[in-house]
This record gives sequence, structure tokens and C-alpha cells, in this order.
Amino acid sequence: MPAGRPRASSRATIEEAAGELFLERGYAATSLADIAQRAGVARATLFAYVSAKSDLLWLEVDDALDVLEAALDRGEPASTALAGALDGCRVPLAVGQAEAMGVADELPESGRQRTARLEHLLARADGDHGLAARVRHRALAAAISVGWEAWALAGSARDPLRRYVDDALAVLREGVE
Repeated sequence: MPAGRPRASSRATIEEAAGELFLERGYAATSLADIAQRAGVARATLFAYVSAKSDLLWLEVDDALDVLEAALDRGEPASTALAGALDGCRVPLAVGQAEAMGVADELPESGRQRTARLEHLLARADGDHGLAARVRHRALAAAISVGWEAWALAGSARDPLRRYVDDALAVLREGVE
């Protein structure tokens, strides 16, 4: 067994350290070096998990996108793969604590990066890259993102994520009035 902390333990420690520091100091005043030091890991270890500080705000969503990508790579239909990815998704701490962490301005931009990745995965699974398909992929990714956002902001009494996403996708099926 290699020396050092197990991979899952390191990630959980990094995630916890980042959350603590964002709450204590604010997002802007916290550096990746600060997070690595608090987590007790080398900066190189930190970069094994994230390429930018904003990635620490979206670890749960990135996990769900990884699940989706793996399922699509195995040849699962997009709807089945998406359902599996949604089932395990958790609300990132930063979404519920955006004001306290000082990340309210950062969340929309870094969130759009996740929506763009979702759009890319849907396009790759479909294989069609024509204009109509690109519009469809973008609309689907946006609807899924809006459903996810409504779920994340619904608070502790929220319904299952899939219901919010299904409701958002229903709007697309109904068309614009």
C-alpha cells in the first residue's frame, strides 16, 4: 500500500478544509495553498482533484457528471444514464452557503462550465452535431441545469432531484407558448 492518505480520504479532507476556509475567510480570501495546508496535503495532491479553486464548489456535481459519462461510455441510453447520475447527486455546500462563503458571484460562471460539460456529453451520446441537434442538446442541458438549481435551492424539504429535472424537461416537451 502506498504511503500517505487514501484517495477518498484525501478528497473528503480537501473538501472539508475548503468549506471551512470559505466560511471562515470567504472564497476570495482563501487560496489553494491555504486549502492544501488546512487539509494537510501537498499542493500537488490538491491538483490531483481540482484544476481551479472554483472546482471545489462543484465536486458533487462533477461526480454526477462523471457517473453520467461512464454510463454513456458503457453504451447506456442517455435517459437511463442521466437517471443514474441524478440519483446519487448531493447539493454542494457552496450552493446553500453561497452568501456566507462569498461565492454568490462565482457560482453562476463555474456552474455554466458544468452545464457546458453536460451539453457536450449529451451531444457525444447522440452523435448528431447538426444545427437542430446542437439546439436540442443545449436546451436539454439548460433544462436539466435549471431543474437541478430549483432542487438545490428548495431547502431541506425538497422533493427528489429527478422530479425537478422531469418538470423542467416537461417544459421543453410542451414547447414555448
